[in-house]
Amino acid sequence: MADTGHGATLTLSELTTSYEIVSITPGGQSVESIDVTHLGSTNKEYLPGDVIETPEGTATVNFDVGADLPTPGSTHTVTVTFPLGPDQTTTNKATFAGTGFITMRTYPELVTDTVQQAEIGWKLDGATGPTFTAGA
Repeated sequence: MADTGHGATLTLSELTTSYEIVSITPGGQSVESIDVTHLGSTNKEYLPGDVIETPEGTATVNFDVGADLPTPGSTHTVTVTFPLGPDQTTTNKATFAGTGFITMRTYPELVTDTVQQAEIGWKLDGATGPTFTAGA
């Protein structure tokens, strides 16, 4: 059943700072398509690649001048926790987690009448996870 992302959280294992999360893009997973088309092919032909790639994840947060953003290159277990679904009867939320490192941090644009928002980026390193655990 469809749901919104309201209530989702991001945890970076080596930080004690808590951020007001505006949006999270966990990253997902993909595999290369290898073109094996030959001169006798009547259609394009493909094989799946050998390894799964996890694109970079990002989060937009409300900037807090009293809380530092994570340092690029710092390593963490990155956990995105999804909100409870409308049909869930327990408090076991779905998660997407793995080990990785911070790839970037952007500080906010400073504009009158505009909320200061920063962005954090991470790349999962493939050493542990990523693992999606369904909620119950």
